Parts: sequence; C-alpha cells; structure tokens
Amino acid sequence: MDYKLEKRIWTDADFDVMGWHDNKVYWTHLDKDLVLDIDYILQWIDYDTPANYSYVIAPATLVFKQPQGFRFGIDGNRYCLEILDITRKNTKKGTLWTITMVEGEFKFYSKGFVQYIRQDPFFEHGQSINFHERGGYCLDRTTNQDNPKRYSEDVLRRREKEAEQSRIAKQYEMLLNKKKALDLQREKGEIDFKPYLITSREYKRQLKEYQALLKGTWFEVDDNLI
Repeated sequence: MDYKLEKRIWTDADFDVMGWHDNKVYWTHLDKDLVLDIDYILQWIDYDTPANYSYVIAPATLVFKQPQGFRFGIDGNRYCLEILDITRKNTKKGTLWTITMVEGEFKFYSKGFVQYIRQDPFFEHGQSINFHERGGYCLDRTTNQDNPKRYSEDVLRRREKEAEQSRIAKQYEMLLNKKKALDLQREKGEIDFKPYLITSREYKRQLKEYQALLKGTWFEVDDNLI
C-alpha cells in the first residue's frame, strides 16, 4: 500500500479537512474527557472494480476535552456504533459538538478534541478493520500502539489472498469493458457477426471463470452483468 500518513496527531484546528463518515466506534468512555476508540478512514480509493471502493484505515483514539452538558440517545442493542458525521456550532455557551451515528447521537459542549492515530494505516476492502487484527479495544492516547497480531502468519496469508482477489477483480472489470466495447462495435456494424460471436463467447467464458473465483469475496459480482 502506497500511502503517506500526513501526521499522527490531529486536533480541532484540523476539523475542516477531517471527516468521520462511516467510521466504526468500538468503545466509548466518559469521565473527565469523552474518549472513543474508532477506525478512522483516512482515504477512500476508487479502483473502478466490482467492490467500488477500498479504504485506508487506521485505529485511532478520539478525545473530546472536558465535555459539558452531555446528552445522548443511543440504541443500546447495537454491538458497535457507526458515525455518520461530526459537526460543531459556536454558541454563547461554547462550542456545541454533535456526533451523529446510525444508532443515535451524542451532544455536548467542549473546547476541542485531539485524535491519535495509534498504528500505521491498514488497506481494507471494507470500511473497518478486523477486530483482532486491529488489536481489539484500545483507548490509549498513543501513536505507537504495539500490535503483534497484525503481522501473524494467518493474517498475512489472508491479506495475500485478498490481494489476489483484488487482482482478479481488476482483470474482470477490464474484460467486461472489452466485451461492452465489442458489443458496441457490433451495434454499429463495425465487425462481422461470426468474428463477433467467437470473441463474445470467449469473453463470456473468461468472465464466468472470474465470477466463480470472486464468489463469496469482497469482490463478488452480479451474474447478470454478462
């Protein structure tokens, strides 16, 4: 993965260039500060594959300083929370923060936040990191969290397998585009029927092979596309 992490500590001074949409929340703790353990999505990558997007994600600790007037409404039956947006509004009482989630929201006043990127980013095909691979729960305010599980043999094997599936998905997408171009040629009368039929059948055969290889993966594709 070729991604350069800009910095490991972010604050409310960076608010305008940050975003928490679709960030998963694993743990929250409210005491002197409000602390959240999240998967922070640093970048959305559009690879034009059947999976649509891949993501650069890092385990992070988000700390709001000394929240006041804390109010919340959350569906307590959910195992994890998912952030839709974080907004702020200047009022006479101070800065009002709203963390809007799929399951509800937090509202409170706070002077600001600090966000610690605890580990090097992960490259993921989904919007969160495997719980065990990220090192489980953590609320540490650190930028060098130790995580031996990340480089275990089983994790590395799984990631190698996903990389191969990603390669196949890209080949599938390129071949599908070639078939669409071939169909367009036939519609315009730019290719005779027999060579069109032979080539089209071969493309379909290869596409079905790719579909079978991608079935049940992040990159599974719709059979109706061909």
